[in-house]
Amino acid sequence: ARLSPKWSAGARFRVVDMLGRLVAEREFPNADGLDILPLELQDLGKGLYLMFVESGGQKWQVKVVID
Repeated sequence: ARLSPKWSAGARFRVVDMLGRLVAEREFPNADGLDILPLELQDLGKGLYLMFVESGGQKWQVKVVID
């Protein structure tokens, strides 16, 4: 997965399945100024997931579909 805003601080990603179980987590403590942060999700099974992203005091929730 690639998210490409201009990061202004470190970034933390958490991916949960539809039962709320944490299935992936990654932190990028030095993401300042980077355009792309790689997040490996190829080991996840097909389905719908929620990705929670935190960076610079902001939070996002993104739906992820693995097909």
